[in-house]
Amino acid sequence: FLYKLVPGVASRSFGLNVARLAHLPASLIATAEVKSAEMEREMTNHSSRRNQSRDAVLAKSRGAVLDKSCDAMDVEPLETVQAESRDAVPRESRDVVLKMDMG
Repeated sequence: FLYKLVPGVASRSFGLNVARLAHLPASLIATAEVKSAEMEREMTNHSSRRNQSRDAVLAKSRGAVLDKSCDAMDVEPLETVQAESRDAVPRESRDVVLKMDMG
């Protein structure tokens, strides 16, 4: 059986095409087509379930990493920073800025 290779995806199973060319019984080819379709559905379902499981694990692990990162941060509440900046005299504020530029 001669075939010409062309770019692209095969529309059907190569094995089924060969079975037709070999003049195998139509009932045998029909059974093979049914089995092929069943296997394709199973593979699609399995792949979909695997992707859903993977996505759930990734989402859960990202959430855990973010929670731990936020817990580990030493962050002053915004109200404290704002209150301190209101209370600072201009000279102290300038000194803080100069230290930051030199630091």
